[in-house]
Amino acid sequence: MTGDSLVEAVPNFSEGRDAGVIDAIAAALDGHGARVLHVDPNPDAHRTVVTLAGPLAAVEAALFAGVAEATERIDMRGRTGEHIRVGASDVVPLVALDGTEASRTACVEAAHRLGRRLADELALPVYFYEDAALRAPFRSLPRCRRGGYEALPGRFARQRTTGRDGPDVGPVNWGRVARSGASVVGSRGLLVAMNFTLDGPHVDLARRIAADIRSTGSEERPDRREALRAVGWTMKGYGGRAQVSTNLLDPRVTPAHDVHALVARRAAAGGATVVGAELIGLVPAWVLVDAGRAAAGEVPPRRPDGQVLDLEAADDEAGIEAGIAALGLGHLGATVDDLKQRCLEARLRAHGLLG
Repeated sequence: MTGDSLVEAVPNFSEGRDAGVIDAIAAALDGHGARVLHVDPNPDAHRTVVTLAGPLAAVEAALFAGVAEATERIDMRGRTGEHIRVGASDVVPLVALDGTEASRTACVEAAHRLGRRLADELALPVYFYEDAALRAPFRSLPRCRRGGYEALPGRFARQRTTGRDGPDVGPVNWGRVARSGASVVGSRGLLVAMNFTLDGPHVDLARRIAADIRSTGSEERPDRREALRAVGWTMKGYGGRAQVSTNLLDPRVTPAHDVHALVARRAAAGGATVVGAELIGLVPAWVLVDAGRAAAGEVPPRRPDGQVLDLEAADDEAGIEAGIAALGLGHLGATVDDLKQRCLEARLRAHGLLG
């Protein structure tokens, strides 16, 4: 893989309410040969997920510019939101779109370069995670963010005495970094973020379902699924309804339609109904096409390890629409046409990055 190979980045910023700040960060990311594909703010979570893509070298440069803008504009002190976070530029992952080992290795190297530059030039504490992790326990994003921003002063103090809980690079003097907090930088495979909305304020039920289905914890749970993170929550923007919020860490292993069916079954057992799913950011077209096939009683094909893009699925308009309907992705008001443009391949094509 060279610096010209196509990669995606999905940085998450701790600002979901100030449109001027969000626009400035997105503008900083849209350059250096990289293009912003989608911006997904959430005022309740006080968080914005940005998707950009381009040649690896261009995306690396764009990420530095975007993080620099966020560091300048976001003050973490006193800031609250429903989503756990450790800093202004909370999570900064790179994703190799061709899925090859060479590409993933190059993304790891780019993540290390970027993280060290953020530490050296912006004085940001940086944890490396997933494929870029330098310490085995910190491969996990939840481990990097344990306790959130509020826990960082204690963690940094322990780092100075034990060397165990602080960042991989960057300062650990809290007075110096309290405004920005820390960043988690890495390289990972495909992840799909999808939240399943219940029909009322069933937050205790949502939390029980999340605890029973996520990967972490006892392996004895019958509904436990591999490669799945899940939490239960409720936010004002959902009309008081609860959600089971999930990250599908490998939708080839645990597909979106399987999680939808599982959450629906568990919700029904608890006296609730799943009214639909909410997509965060973008999704490869095949995730939706496979959901449509499953709803029609078909068995979707096993996807190759490392696969992210599927141009045949991207051209299957009827299949994409069937998946949107099966998952109930329009229940929060998005139109079918809007949701079809949430396919990663469609956004790459719209920006001239994919044939």
